[in-house]
Amino acid sequence: MTIAVATDHKLETKNKWTEDLAVDEDMAKHVFQIEAKEGETIRLEKLVAFHTSHGVPVRELSDRCWRTLDRTAGTSVTDLHADQRTYMDEFWSTSDVVVKGQPAVQQAVRWNLFQLAQASAGAGVHGIPAKGMTGSGYGGHYFWDTECYVLPFLVYTNPQSALNALRFRHNMLDSARERASELAQHGALFPWRTINGAEASAYFAAGTAQYHINADVVNALIKYVRATGDRSFLAREGIDILVETARMWADLGFWRSNGDDTFHIHGVTGPDEYTTVVNDNLFTNVMARFNLRAAAKVVHEVKRTDPTDYQRAVSRLGLNDDEVTEGKRRRRDAHPVRRKVGHSPPGPALPRTRNVGP
Repeated sequence: MTIAVATDHKLETKNKWTEDLAVDEDMAKHVFQIEAKEGETIRLEKLVAFHTSHGVPVRELSDRCWRTLDRTAGTSVTDLHADQRTYMDEFWSTSDVVVKGQPAVQQAVRWNLFQLAQASAGAGVHGIPAKGMTGSGYGGHYFWDTECYVLPFLVYTNPQSALNALRFRHNMLDSARERASELAQHGALFPWRTINGAEASAYFAAGTAQYHINADVVNALIKYVRATGDRSFLAREGIDILVETARMWADLGFWRSNGDDTFHIHGVTGPDEYTTVVNDNLFTNVMARFNLRAAAKVVHEVKRTDPTDYQRAVSRLGLNDDEVTEGKRRRRDAHPVRRKVGHSPPGPALPRTRNVGP
């Protein structure tokens, strides 16, 4: 990833002053030396432009920064403040939560809403890091916190930002497929900790073993579709996420027969991270069941309502009817789900088929 930064300075003072600019490969300095006198105001305005890219050369990004600053010529800081005020007024009009009679609680709620605004405002399709704009902790990495805590807020207040965050996950689907393959799993496994789509966690037990990340992404996706009715995204991008994550669950779990069949998921870490690599973790089981059911339901719905998009999905994903039909056996509860042999339980999901899919 490349980044370029350009800065314009405007100094206003009646004091005598000089400036010095020094630039080398690792550092840039713009130094103002002022013979300050008591009572004489010194006003320094800085306009800063940032451009980033996954493929554009730094020289081009630098040119873009200067063009951005050129467009601000004649725009005062007062004008910029007014634009920012308009943006924040629009944010509070859709996002504010009023708590009457409890000023401390009201302040805490609004402070956290403001943090969400900062974290998501300029994210685009680059994801929202765990620490947002509050610090460098976690090295700017994205976790499941985005889907479970941030996206539900964005879905109902700024659905475009929620869609951008979901497309960020869709863009890393190929990397998630590679990660699943590395762990000898079918489908896709989203990384627990990442920036570019690759798993950045160095500790399997508290990192990769948190397979629930797949279902967390799906949970946010379904919330978005239910709230917005965005069937186009669901049929063209969302279905890929649903199918590939469901394939991972179907392959990760296994049937155990002892009179009745029970389906288990072993060797996982739940979101609490304190008890690592356990069998049939409650949160993981419930979320996996949701993921599987949602995938099967969406596949059936898209096939019925959007046959053209369905055929495209079949071509992209190598999906067939047998895979979905067999998947009706797969469902997860808080405990292993018992099924009478020869009967399919309610709650369809995708199968654990080893010869289908990428």
